[in-house]
Amino acid sequence: MANAKILESTLNAYFQSLPHIPYASDNPNYGLQRLPKELAIKRSHIQHNPELLVHFLAFDIDRADGYSWWEDCGAPAPNYLMLNPMNGHAHYLYRLETFVSLTDRSKPKPKAYLQRVERGLMARLDSDTGYGGLISKNPLNLRWHTLTPAIQPYSLDELADYVDMDIPKPRKRDQTGFGRHCILFDELRWWAYKHVNTARESSSYDDWLDRCMVASERLNTFNNALPYSSLKSTAKSVARWTWDHYTGSGNGKNRGRDAKQIEEWQGGLNLRDKQAVAAQQTNVQRKQNTEQKIKSAVCRLKRDGKRVSIRSVAAESRLSNPTIQKYKELLKSV
Repeated sequence: MANAKILESTLNAYFQSLPHIPYASDNPNYGLQRLPKELAIKRSHIQHNPELLVHFLAFDIDRADGYSWWEDCGAPAPNYLMLNPMNGHAHYLYRLETFVSLTDRSKPKPKAYLQRVERGLMARLDSDTGYGGLISKNPLNLRWHTLTPAIQPYSLDELADYVDMDIPKPRKRDQTGFGRHCILFDELRWWAYKHVNTARESSSYDDWLDRCMVASERLNTFNNALPYSSLKSTAKSVARWTWDHYTGSGNGKNRGRDAKQIEEWQGGLNLRDKQAVAAQQTNVQRKQNTEQKIKSAVCRLKRDGKRVSIRSVAAESRLSNPTIQKYKELLKSV
């Protein structure tokens, strides 16, 4: 009964985190459709992250032992494991405790760190590098056997403890995962800055959107190309904002005004974007709070004459073992 309640709670958290109108399909080979999430969850595959925000890291495990591969290869336990009962293949989802924003107004370090962690997990899991990552097997759909090996979401630091963080960054054409989204967005927006003023004078918004779509297809030169739905989403985002707001020169000669324009774009963030950026800005405070919890737990254990270990401190502080491992030096300093 307790396990059933935990599973129900975990799946409800997944539902709450979905985009409001995600892409979904019962057969991705025949295209995707945007649906309200109350309808989308009835499909076998669904978009798990909002556009330009990362809440989940997703991996495609094309192996017959997808059920247990994460244990065998020394990877962290996924929060959601959707197993295909017909062939044993699976999708793994790792839930992040803090959103990572991929927009141009986001800080570059979290984006770069996310990409390094993703590359490391891809290598650790030996997952399919051709997987687009836009949609995944839907854990709410009965077509899959869904497991939740890990309940608590991960910080990027916790995931980094399991992987090689020094895997070289690939060339543009060889990029996989979120690296492709970041590159496409940056290249497309700088192209748009150069052309939107002329387009506004001589054509309509629909024509401009079509031009941005064509440009996104031209820039999609990755060996593992982004799917059409990702191109369409990025082109629409860039086209809409540049058409409505951008008045810079687009030639790099007026970076002050261009920077101000981008700051105003930041002001147009929706609620989820604002929450993501705010969460990133409070990361330092989160780290301090974690350190204080660990120190207090160590003090209580010593006061009660109990052994201080990673496991005992994790239980006392109600933090995960990997988190205590990361701060293990504190166990000696208190």
